[in-house]
Amino acid sequence: MTKTRTLYLTITTSMLAVNTSNVNAAWWDSITQGYNAATQWVGNTATTVYNATAPVVTQVGDHIVKGLKDGIGNAATTVYNAAVPAVTQVGNHITQVGNHIVQGLKDGIGNAATTVYNAAAPAVTQAGDHILQGLKDGIGNAATTAYNAAAPAVTQLGNHIVQGLKRGVDGLGNAA
Repeated sequence: MTKTRTLYLTITTSMLAVNTSNVNAAWWDSITQGYNAATQWVGNTATTVYNATAPVVTQVGDHIVKGLKDGIGNAATTVYNAAVPAVTQVGNHITQVGNHIVQGLKDGIGNAATTVYNAAAPAVTQAGDHILQGLKDGIGNAATTAYNAAAPAVTQLGNHIVQGLKRGVDGLGNAA
């Protein structure tokens, strides 16, 4: 502001210097005093306007900053409020996908077990039948072998029992 006043004064003084050759000194002094008073008044008015508007401009700036801050905060809240359900939905979809994977594994393992069972059951049954038949045959052969080995001894024992009974019965007849 000072440079503007100086420039204005310089231009005005130069203009006045050109025209002062025919003007008396008193008149020149009153023009200079008027000019100085006007310059002082412009400076004081500018200072007064500045001092009066600075708090308002500061308040406007504060309101702009607060508005920006609130706007950004509200935008962030809006984005957050919109994002939370979206993220929750994504989480739910991921959970559903996981559940489907687990169910698929469960069904696949169950189907595989059924397939293995259906394929293995006849073989296991046949193997069991062979084992059972082998046991029957083994027990039967063992019994036959035991019978064949014991038969002569049992026959002889039976013969001795029969002879003993016969003697006993014959002896009853002699006793009478």
